[in-house]
Order: sequence, then C-alpha cells, then structure tokens
Amino acid sequence: MVIDDVLFEDVSSRPLLFDLAHADYKNFRKKNKLRSIVGQIREQDLTTLHFVSLASKIKEADLSPIVVNNDESKVFAIVLADIE
Repeated sequence: MVIDDVLFEDVSSRPLLFDLAHADYKNFRKKNKLRSIVGQIREQDLTTLHFVSLASKIKEADLSPIVVNNDESKVFAIVLADIE
C-alpha cells in the first residue's frame, strides 16, 4: 500500500476533519488532536518505509549483519550515496 493511500484512509475514516456538516467540524481542539494522531500514524509509516529501504540497500550491497553491526559507517555510506 502506498503511503498516500494510508493517509487517505486515515483521514477518510475521520469525518470530523473534512465533513462540514459534522457537529464538531468547527471544534479546533478536536480537529487538531485528530490531525496530530494522523500525523503520528503517517510518521510511523514513513519510518517503516525508511527501514525497509535501508534493509534492501544493505542486502543489495551484500553486507552481512555482522559487518553492519561492526561497521555502521558502511551503512551510512550506502544511504548517503543514494541521497546524493
């Protein structure tokens, strides 16, 4: 599932955030709390995607877990090379 699909599902399951007819639509405290919850969920999803991506880069570089545990600079080098 794409991260935007997850965000869409999270927001669409909370009509308070978008339904003008909702009784609490104008309640900014409730809306901000829900936005915060959705943001935390999205952040967790992005963190998960980051680590999945990192794991695939380690595998592509054919680094064993022992090498990664002993020399984290190699892992950072792989990630930084991809960012640049």
